Amino acid sequence: MTRTLEWDGCLNVRDLGGVRLEQGHTRYGVLVRADNIRRLSDDGWQSLADHGVTRIVDLRWADERAED
Repeated sequence: MTRTLEWDGCLNVRDLGGVRLEQGHTRYGVLVRADNIRRLSDDGWQSLADHGVTRIVDLRWADERAED
């Protein structure tokens, strides 16, 4: 399985499955990291939904979000 995902409008999207932990690895399809999803096209949003994303957490600082 590949970690790199292609979502139209995002330049850097990855499934974090397979990341090594002290005991084992993270599971595929559970956690995704992406650059700014506000730039997703309709096809990009569909790809996000097709991947099974159900919750989005924006970890940027408030000033970073305000600049966007």
